[in-house]
Amino acid sequence: MAAPKFKPPPKPDSPKFRKCLMSILEYLEEELPCSYPVRLRLLRLKAEYGYCNLKVPKDGDPYFVIVVCRGMDFLVTTDTLLHEYAHALCWETAPDREPHGPEWGVAYSRVYQSAVGVD
Repeated sequence: MAAPKFKPPPKPDSPKFRKCLMSILEYLEEELPCSYPVRLRLLRLKAEYGYCNLKVPKDGDPYFVIVVCRGMDFLVTTDTLLHEYAHALCWETAPDREPHGPEWGVAYSRVYQSAVGVD
């Protein structure tokens, strides 16, 4: 699958904005699959751009939740999504890792290069 083509950014909080983010997430999940499915949420956050958590429901399968701050411009939101996806990608290989240690750096490099179409 080819890297998504970036067009003029949609306005924050528009349906097109979310659709673009979902297409980036779908692309990442296909090209660089995580150990569990990934769900994306856009929420108003006060002190951070985003975060990634592993959810393990009692009566269901585990999944990652990536939360990205709502209302940011498209490029910042996209960069945050890539950043948090790298956390999900390295979660299984380095569960007791430093949040931005070497394992995460390698994962972020892979995510970023994939997103911009570098082989």
